[in-house]
Amino acid sequence: MKNHCAYCHGKFGLVRHQRAFKSFCSQRCVDQYKAWLRTEVGKRKGWSDCLWFASLSVVPHVERSPRPAEDLTSLFQRT
Repeated sequence: MKNHCAYCHGKFGLVRHQRAFKSFCSQRCVDQYKAWLRTEVGKRKGWSDCLWFASLSVVPHVERSPRPAEDLTSLFQRT
């Protein structure tokens, strides 16, 4: 176990608060950590929603028939 608070990196006093396998020096640090965690989860949820909505507008790939060989050779010749 580390000898400093997981949120403020301060030293522990007489009481050590533990939440989610992390140790905190005070209840204030626990509350601030929980608030920070809620905002981080909200950011990631926002990104996942954004990516999901973007995936809905993607057009599926449709294979086109290849060009005849003579058309391709004319593209690569210098004139």
